[in-house]
Amino acid sequence: SLNGLLIAISEAGAMIGSLLLAYITARKDSVRAVNRMVGVAGGSYALFFALFAQTFSLTWSLILIVPVGFSMTIVLIGSHAFIQNFVDDRMRGSISTMFWMYSYFGMFALGGPTFGWLIETIGPEKTIILAGSACAIASTVYIMTRRQWSIKQPS
Repeated sequence: SLNGLLIAISEAGAMIGSLLLAYITARKDSVRAVNRMVGVAGGSYALFFALFAQTFSLTWSLILIVPVGFSMTIVLIGSHAFIQNFVDDRMRGSISTMFWMYSYFGMFALGGPTFGWLIETIGPEKTIILAGSACAIASTVYIMTRRQWSIKQPS
């Protein structure tokens, strides 16, 4: 099916993002690099997601969904890796559970009905552009405020 093909191609981008994050986090200066990557990936996710919403060509849809999967993985897994660097070892499992419960699974519970209603109300293209705009705003705020944080490389 077309949906299955889009998901599979998106997962190819996610795999590339996972491999890149594995490489980056193995380096000594990974905390600053991951922090920067999360902000940039949030912006690229918003851009490619909005572009994806505007295309009606299967070829362009398949091309644009790769960076969507890549960016989404960098944001989710990168944020998780970033948070783990600042948590005590004894709390890491609890914090990881809370992170995934609220940032990933919690968004399905809130986002699914909300986006379903928006799609029925304003249409799928406008809904995806709205979602991309929200991601762009959140990414911009993150990039602008991340310099205010005192980020020290854990020893």
